[in-house]
Amino acid sequence: LLSATVAPLRSGRRVFTVETRRVMAKDLLLALRVGDDPLMAQVPISASLRAEIGSDGTTQTLQGRIIVEAGFLTDATGPSALSIDRAEFNLEWDAMRRVLVVPFQIIAGGNRFTLFAHVEPPRTRDGLWNVAMTGGTVALGMDKSGGPLVFNSIKVRARIDPKERRLILEQGDIANVDIGVALTGEVDFSTADPRLAFGIAGTRMQ
Repeated sequence: LLSATVAPLRSGRRVFTVETRRVMAKDLLLALRVGDDPLMAQVPISASLRAEIGSDGTTQTLQGRIIVEAGFLTDATGPSALSIDRAEFNLEWDAMRRVLVVPFQIIAGGNRFTLFAHVEPPRTRDGLWNVAMTGGTVALGMDKSGGPLVFNSIKVRARIDPKERRLILEQGDIANVDIGVALTGEVDFSTADPRLAFGIAGTRMQ
């Protein structure tokens, strides 16, 4: 199920609502004319979104919730398939700061990511998207008998370049009281074979 409505409000404003129930992400990408992307999204999505658009075309308010059910982010038969058990995203637009606030949780196998993201859209058509993630926790290896590795200090800054199809990780610091890991690098999706280039540094906190 996928439905969308647009209705007029006062002063030239409009309200835009979207409801989806178990729509495959790859079908949404195809409908948005990005279905040829090498990253396959074999996951069902349910979402409820409501936005108010001003008479000048700017977003005044946006609230919503997106739930992703079990599936794969690449071809399920591929050796590099990334499986997801469940993910949930809540969205709220801060019109004063022009920032989309997104608390979210992702569960993938024995790993759990509970984070708080700020997404700043570009001010120009071909501009970069800025993403910052802080707070929350990252728990790795929850299904192991030795117990999970938990990081509770998260600082991530990244930029998304839709035109060049690149994700640039400027800062990726995750730590707990014992150890810290720093990441920088980028992912290039401009070819059929995405290229990854990352630098990793580890430190002991004690």
